[in-house]
Amino acid sequence: MTVRMRSEYRRCCLYVVVGFSLVTALVAVLPPQKAWWPMGFVLGPCVLLWLYTHSWRLRIDRIGLARRRLGVWSTWTWSQFADGAVQATDGSLCFRCPTRPWWDRWLLLEYVDAGVAERVARFCSGLLPVPAASDPVPAPSEVVIDCGVFRQLRLSAEGIELTDRCETRQLGWEAVLTFRLVRKIVERTVVNRLELQFDGGNDVHGEIKLVVVDGQRIGTISKRRLDWAHPISSLVPARCWQVFQTFGELQSRAEGEFRLAHWQQKATTVRRWRPWLPLALLAVGSYVYAPKFVACWNAQFLPPWWKAVALACLALTMFVPAAMSWAFLYYSAHAFAERIRQTEEALLQLAAGDEAMESAQP
Repeated sequence: MTVRMRSEYRRCCLYVVVGFSLVTALVAVLPPQKAWWPMGFVLGPCVLLWLYTHSWRLRIDRIGLARRRLGVWSTWTWSQFADGAVQATDGSLCFRCPTRPWWDRWLLLEYVDAGVAERVARFCSGLLPVPAASDPVPAPSEVVIDCGVFRQLRLSAEGIELTDRCETRQLGWEAVLTFRLVRKIVERTVVNRLELQFDGGNDVHGEIKLVVVDGQRIGTISKRRLDWAHPISSLVPARCWQVFQTFGELQSRAEGEFRLAHWQQKATTVRRWRPWLPLALLAVGSYVYAPKFVACWNAQFLPPWWKAVALACLALTMFVPAAMSWAFLYYSAHAFAERIRQTEEALLQLAAGDEAMESAQP
């Protein structure tokens, strides 16, 4: 089976090439005529990118995966996955082979349709060797968490030492009601937020900037994997330790309710902005481009036909921000609605599993 790159990527590259070609033609033809060749430094890479997207292919057969880029094929065999030469990354649709040249080291499956990419990634992940179980790591003596410039938490087996600006408090674990780690994806990077609830109020919230375990800095907190949080969970009592993520498989009903509230809030915000933001951008564009329309209409050096072309280009340029904002809000609303639907289905599956376990008990 051979699949092409997703159609939206190919269309975007085509729009870029057509747009820059039109700009180059207008610069070369419309007076005052200027040198058009500097536009080639921009148009050339755009044409190369268009050729790349339209020539890209991914072939799946009994040997492995074969990828074609600009007419050159490279093969990722199933044996390389099974031998461990190809490694998994933080992204579920991305694989890496360190022994390959730097230009052919990454295999990104997100360029193809979502259904095909997920099936292929699931099959490739099943071929990867399972790492051997390691001995349990002993609990650290101290973990330091920085939540901004002026707030720091120092965790130990006895409790928490909270430093907020110039104030320092000592709290035992019996005073901690909830120690919650909230993980969200922002611009393809995982953002970790710490939420602590104490007995008697004075809750603490903040984004985790730095984690130091026994004097050693942890540099993987922005990755999808949660290995770096194991030293923290070994110090925090199990009754108050919680991890809520907006991605990955659903682990509990509480996490499902958190995800549902998170995506519903996002969907509500988008619905509120959707009717007004495009109109506001259109009003601002009309105010900015109105003098340009008048100047273009009164220009003496433009022939009537080119004047119509220039007015049409100005009108399209004026409508672009409003159209892009409307499209962004429209597709964001659909994406959030799909996340809500998936979360509700996962909650139903968890509820069905709980009922099955209760019925199985004597």
